[in-house]
Amino acid sequence: MKNNTKTTIFLIALVVIVIGIIFSIKGGDEKVSPNDALAQHITDTGTIFYGAYWCPVCQQQKALFGRSTRLLPYIECSKPNKQGQTQVCIDAEIESYPTWEFPDGERISGSLSIDFLSERTGFTGELINSSPAVTSEVPAPNLDNPENVEEMIIEITTE
Repeated sequence: MKNNTKTTIFLIALVVIVIGIIFSIKGGDEKVSPNDALAQHITDTGTIFYGAYWCPVCQQQKALFGRSTRLLPYIECSKPNKQGQTQVCIDAEIESYPTWEFPDGERISGSLSIDFLSERTGFTGELINSSPAVTSEVPAPNLDNPENVEEMIIEITTE
């Protein structure tokens, strides 16, 4: 009788622990990140963020948003192994990364500050990680010579 009671208590405790772990993992996905409102606003305006997975400037741009990056209207332009552009980026005539395209058709290439994106898209909420305007860009790979991707120069300027 004692073994059954101990086994039952152990199983109940184990189930409670497993349920607690599951809820804590699921709860983590639902947490709001500081720039969620801005990232969602940028998406809602119809703005598009074109980039490439291998582009260090694109990674810097995403880093400004932290976990809120998942809400940005990001379009991947690079094919696997850096072998040229995806068709959507060819059709959009994307020439450098990152490129932001706004609903009025204006395009700006380079990493844009949180403040600039907020102002440009008309966001009126609270800003996190605001910074001076930073522009830098990486040229899109030459489709005639995709091997030269590694040799591209990254140009960085600050205003």
